[in-house]
Amino acid sequence: MKNLYIGAASTAFALIANTAAAEVEISWWHAMGGALGETVNQIAEDFNASQDEYKITPVFKGTYEEALTAGIAAFRAGEQPNVLQVFDAGAATVIGAQGATVPVQDLLTDNGVAFNIEDYISGVRYFYADADGKMIGMPFNSSSPVMYFNVDALEKAGVEAPKTWEEFQTVTAPALKDAGYVALSQSHLPWIFTENFHSRHNLPFATNDNGYTGSDGTEILVNNDAIKAHFTAVTDWQDKGYFEWFGTGWGDNQTPFEEGKVAIWLG
Repeated sequence: MKNLYIGAASTAFALIANTAAAEVEISWWHAMGGALGETVNQIAEDFNASQDEYKITPVFKGTYEEALTAGIAAFRAGEQPNVLQVFDAGAATVIGAQGATVPVQDLLTDNGVAFNIEDYISGVRYFYADADGKMIGMPFNSSSPVMYFNVDALEKAGVEAPKTWEEFQTVTAPALKDAGYVALSQSHLPWIFTENFHSRHNLPFATNDNGYTGSDGTEILVNNDAIKAHFTAVTDWQDKGYFEWFGTGWGDNQTPFEEGKVAIWLG
Protein backbone atom coordinates (compact mmCIF):
# COMPACT_ATOMS: atom_id res chain seq x y z
CA MET A 1 0.00 0.00 0.00
CA LYS A 2 1.38 3.36 -0.81
CA ASN A 3 -1.11 5.79 0.62
CA LEU A 4 -0.37 9.29 1.77
CA TYR A 5 -1.22 10.45 5.23
CA ILE A 6 -1.07 14.08 5.95
CA GLY A 7 -0.58 15.52 9.43
CA ALA A 8 -1.45 19.14 10.14
CA ALA A 9 0.32 20.86 13.01
CA SER A 10 -1.01 18.56 12.72
CA THR A 11 -3.04 15.76 11.15
CA ALA A 12 -2.65 12.69 8.92
CA PHE A 13 -4.48 11.86 5.69
CA ALA A 14 -3.93 9.00 3.25
CA LEU A 15 -3.20 9.47 -0.51
CA ILE A 16 -3.10 6.79 -3.13
CA ALA A 17 -0.21 4.83 -4.87
CA ASN A 18 1.22 1.15 -4.80
CA THR A 19 3.14 -1.20 -2.50
CA ALA A 20 5.81 -3.79 -2.37
CA ALA A 21 6.22 -7.13 -0.62
CA ALA A 22 8.75 -8.04 2.09
CA GLU A 23 9.39 -5.25 4.58
CA VAL A 24 7.00 -2.44 3.73
CA GLU A 25 8.60 0.99 3.84
CA ILE A 26 6.35 3.82 4.97
CA SER A 27 7.68 7.21 3.93
CA TRP A 28 6.76 10.06 6.28
CA TRP A 29 7.34 13.64 5.14
CA HIS A 30 7.13 16.15 7.96
CA ALA A 31 7.87 19.74 8.94
CA MET A 32 9.32 19.14 12.39
CA GLY A 33 12.76 20.68 12.79
CA GLY A 34 15.05 20.89 15.82
CA ALA A 35 14.01 18.99 18.94
CA LEU A 36 10.62 18.09 17.46
CA GLY A 37 12.38 16.59 14.46
CA GLU A 38 14.49 14.49 16.80
CA THR A 39 11.27 13.30 18.46
CA VAL A 40 9.83 12.29 15.09
CA ASN A 41 13.00 10.33 14.32
CA GLN A 42 12.81 8.62 17.70
CA ILE A 43 9.17 7.65 17.13
CA ALA A 44 10.18 6.07 13.84
CA GLU A 45 13.18 4.29 15.36
CA ASP A 46 11.11 2.88 18.22
CA PHE A 47 8.43 1.62 15.84
CA ASN A 48 10.97 0.07 13.47
CA ALA A 49 12.68 -1.72 16.36
CA SER A 50 9.38 -3.12 17.62
CA GLN A 51 8.75 -5.35 14.57
CA ASP A 52 10.18 -6.33 11.18
CA GLU A 53 7.22 -6.03 8.80
CA TYR A 54 7.21 -2.28 8.35
CA LYS A 55 9.82 0.45 8.31
CA ILE A 56 8.99 4.12 8.79
CA THR A 57 11.35 6.52 7.02
CA PRO A 58 10.85 10.11 8.22
CA VAL A 59 12.00 12.91 5.90
CA PHE A 60 12.17 16.56 6.97
CA LYS A 61 10.72 18.74 4.18
CA GLY A 62 11.20 22.22 5.65
CA THR A 63 8.49 24.60 6.85
CA TYR A 64 4.80 23.72 7.02
CA GLU A 65 4.22 25.56 3.75
CA GLU A 66 7.17 23.85 2.07
CA ALA A 67 6.04 20.41 3.24
CA LEU A 68 2.53 20.94 1.88
CA THR A 69 3.84 22.27 -1.44
CA ALA A 70 6.21 19.31 -1.75
CA GLY A 71 3.41 16.87 -1.00
CA ILE A 72 1.09 18.37 -3.62
CA ALA A 73 3.84 18.38 -6.26
CA ALA A 74 4.79 14.79 -5.43
CA PHE A 75 1.17 13.62 -5.68
CA ARG A 76 0.76 15.24 -9.08
CA ALA A 77 3.93 13.48 -10.22
CA GLY A 78 2.77 10.14 -8.81
CA GLU A 79 5.64 10.09 -6.33
CA GLN A 80 3.83 10.95 -3.11
CA PRO A 81 4.98 9.71 0.30
CA ASN A 82 2.81 7.51 2.49
CA VAL A 83 2.50 10.05 5.27
CA LEU A 84 2.67 13.81 5.00
CA GLN A 85 2.33 16.28 7.83
CA VAL A 86 0.22 19.29 6.94
CA PHE A 87 -0.25 22.33 9.13
CA ASP A 88 -3.69 23.50 10.23
CA ALA A 89 -4.10 26.08 7.47
CA GLY A 90 -3.50 23.40 4.84
CA ALA A 91 -5.95 20.86 6.24
CA ALA A 92 -8.92 22.09 4.20
CA THR A 93 -6.85 21.84 1.01
CA VAL A 94 -6.20 18.17 1.67
CA ILE A 95 -9.67 17.34 2.94
CA GLY A 96 -11.12 18.92 -0.20
CA ALA A 97 -8.79 17.05 -2.57
CA GLN A 98 -11.28 14.45 -3.77
CA GLY A 99 -9.63 11.17 -4.70
CA ALA A 100 -6.29 12.16 -3.25
CA THR A 101 -6.73 10.93 0.29
CA VAL A 102 -7.90 7.83 2.09
CA PRO A 103 -9.79 8.88 5.24
CA VAL A 104 -7.85 7.70 8.27
CA GLN A 105 -11.09 6.57 9.89
CA ASP A 106 -11.73 4.20 6.96
CA LEU A 107 -8.12 3.04 6.92
CA LEU A 108 -8.24 2.06 10.58
CA THR A 109 -11.64 0.39 10.61
CA ASP A 110 -10.99 -1.48 7.33
CA ASN A 111 -7.86 -2.95 8.90
CA GLY A 112 -9.53 -3.96 12.14
CA VAL A 113 -8.01 -1.21 14.28
CA ALA A 114 -10.34 0.03 17.01
CA PHE A 115 -11.25 3.67 16.45
CA ASN A 116 -13.54 5.89 18.49
CA ILE A 117 -13.84 9.45 17.26
CA GLU A 118 -15.14 10.47 20.69
CA ASP A 119 -11.66 9.85 22.09
CA TYR A 120 -10.66 13.23 20.64
CA ILE A 121 -11.72 16.61 21.97
CA SER A 122 -14.25 18.34 19.73
CA GLY A 123 -11.85 21.03 18.52
CA VAL A 124 -9.52 18.38 17.14
CA ARG A 125 -12.23 15.93 16.15
CA TYR A 126 -14.06 18.30 13.85
CA PHE A 127 -11.09 20.25 12.53
CA TYR A 128 -9.79 17.17 10.73
CA ALA A 129 -13.17 15.71 9.77
CA ASP A 130 -15.40 16.24 6.76
CA ALA A 131 -18.90 17.73 6.80
CA ASP A 132 -20.35 14.34 7.77
CA GLY A 133 -18.09 14.09 10.80
CA LYS A 134 -15.79 11.40 9.39
CA MET A 135 -12.17 11.79 10.48
CA ILE A 136 -10.15 12.38 7.32
CA GLY A 137 -6.82 13.07 8.98
CA MET A 138 -5.12 11.69 12.07
CA PRO A 139 -4.42 14.44 14.62
CA PHE A 140 -0.71 14.73 15.30
CA ASN A 141 1.10 17.51 17.13
CA SER A 142 -2.07 19.62 17.01
CA SER A 143 -1.27 23.25 17.68
CA SER A 144 -2.63 25.39 20.50
CA PRO A 145 -1.70 29.04 21.04
CA VAL A 146 0.54 29.65 24.03
CA MET A 147 1.08 33.01 25.74
CA TYR A 148 4.69 33.44 26.86
CA PHE A 149 5.75 35.98 29.47
CA ASN A 150 9.07 37.63 30.24
CA VAL A 151 8.89 37.33 34.02
CA ASP A 152 11.71 39.83 34.52
CA ALA A 153 9.82 42.38 32.44
CA LEU A 154 6.64 41.90 34.46
CA GLU A 155 8.55 42.28 37.72
CA LYS A 156 10.31 45.39 36.45
CA ALA A 157 6.95 46.90 35.47
CA GLY A 158 5.39 45.88 38.78
CA VAL A 159 2.53 43.93 37.21
CA GLU A 160 1.34 40.35 36.97
CA ALA A 161 0.36 38.40 33.88
CA PRO A 162 -3.03 39.71 32.68
CA LYS A 163 -6.06 37.44 32.82
CA THR A 164 -8.21 39.46 30.39
CA TRP A 165 -7.64 41.79 27.46
CA GLU A 166 -9.29 44.55 29.48
CA GLU A 167 -6.66 44.10 32.20
CA PHE A 168 -3.95 44.02 29.54
CA GLN A 169 -4.93 47.32 27.96
CA THR A 170 -5.65 49.23 31.17
CA VAL A 171 -2.99 47.91 33.56
CA THR A 172 -0.38 45.59 32.07
CA ALA A 173 0.43 47.24 28.76
CA PRO A 174 0.85 50.82 30.03
CA ALA A 175 3.14 49.62 32.84
CA LEU A 176 5.26 47.54 30.47
CA LYS A 177 5.57 50.44 28.04
CA ASP A 178 6.71 52.72 30.86
CA ALA A 179 9.28 50.07 31.79
CA GLY A 180 10.70 50.16 28.25
CA TYR A 181 9.02 47.15 26.63
CA VAL A 182 6.67 46.46 23.77
CA ALA A 183 3.93 44.77 25.75
CA LEU A 184 2.71 42.27 23.16
CA SER A 185 3.54 40.65 19.85
CA GLN A 186 2.19 37.60 18.11
CA SER A 187 3.14 35.12 15.43
CA HIS A 188 0.66 34.00 12.78
CA LEU A 189 -1.90 36.74 13.35
CA PRO A 190 -4.70 35.15 11.27
CA TRP A 191 -4.49 31.94 13.29
CA ILE A 192 -4.68 33.32 16.83
CA PHE A 193 -6.40 36.69 16.53
CA THR A 194 -8.83 35.59 13.81
CA GLU A 195 -9.44 31.84 13.60
CA ASN A 196 -8.94 31.13 17.30
CA PHE A 197 -10.88 34.26 18.22
CA HIS A 198 -13.91 32.96 16.34
CA SER A 199 -13.56 29.51 17.87
CA ARG A 200 -13.18 30.86 21.41
CA HIS A 201 -16.37 32.88 21.05
CA ASN A 202 -18.27 30.15 19.19
CA LEU A 203 -18.62 32.29 16.07
CA PRO A 204 -18.71 30.80 12.55
CA PHE A 205 -15.53 31.53 10.62
CA ALA A 206 -17.07 30.88 7.20
CA THR A 207 -20.32 29.98 5.49
CA ASN A 208 -21.11 26.43 4.33
CA ASP A 209 -20.46 24.96 7.77
CA ASN A 210 -17.12 26.72 8.03
CA GLY A 211 -16.30 25.47 4.55
CA TYR A 212 -16.75 21.80 5.36
CA THR A 213 -19.64 21.34 2.93
CA GLY A 214 -17.53 22.66 0.05
CA SER A 215 -15.44 25.62 -0.99
CA ASP A 216 -17.70 26.78 -3.83
CA GLY A 217 -19.42 29.97 -2.75
CA THR A 218 -17.93 29.83 0.74
CA GLU A 219 -17.39 33.26 2.28
CA ILE A 220 -15.08 34.10 5.17
CA LEU A 221 -17.04 35.80 7.96
CA VAL A 222 -14.55 38.33 9.25
CA ASN A 223 -16.77 41.40 9.25
CA ASN A 224 -18.86 40.64 12.33
CA ASP A 225 -19.09 43.09 15.19
CA ALA A 226 -17.02 40.98 17.58
CA ILE A 227 -13.93 40.70 15.37
CA LYS A 228 -14.25 44.35 14.34
CA ALA A 229 -14.20 45.34 18.01
CA HIS A 230 -11.18 43.13 18.66
CA PHE A 231 -9.09 44.51 15.80
CA THR A 232 -10.16 48.03 16.68
CA ALA A 233 -8.65 47.37 20.10
CA VAL A 234 -5.50 45.84 18.56
CA THR A 235 -5.10 48.89 16.33
CA ASP A 236 -5.43 51.14 19.37
CA TRP A 237 -2.78 49.08 21.20
CA GLN A 238 -0.45 49.44 18.24
CA ASP A 239 -1.01 53.20 18.06
CA LYS A 240 -0.18 53.46 21.77
CA GLY A 241 2.94 51.30 21.47
CA TYR A 242 1.48 48.37 23.40
CA PHE A 243 1.47 45.97 20.44
CA GLU A 244 3.87 45.55 17.54
CA TRP A 245 3.69 43.37 14.45
CA PHE A 246 7.21 42.63 13.25
CA GLY A 247 6.40 40.63 10.09
CA THR A 248 4.60 37.66 8.61
CA GLY A 249 7.29 35.11 9.48
CA TRP A 250 6.90 33.16 12.71
CA GLY A 251 10.38 34.10 13.87
CA ASP A 252 9.84 37.77 12.98
CA ASN A 253 7.73 38.09 16.13
CA GLN A 254 9.32 35.41 18.28
CA THR A 255 12.83 36.85 18.02
CA PRO A 256 12.00 40.25 19.61
CA PHE A 257 10.54 38.36 22.57
CA GLU A 258 13.65 36.20 22.89
CA GLU A 259 15.82 39.33 22.69
CA GLY A 260 13.90 40.97 25.55
CA LYS A 261 12.28 43.73 23.50
CA VAL A 262 8.78 42.26 23.81
CA ALA A 263 7.33 41.27 27.19
CA ILE A 264 4.48 38.99 26.08
CA TRP A 265 4.44 36.82 22.98
CA LEU A 266 1.65 34.71 21.56
CA GLY A 267 2.91 31.77 19.53
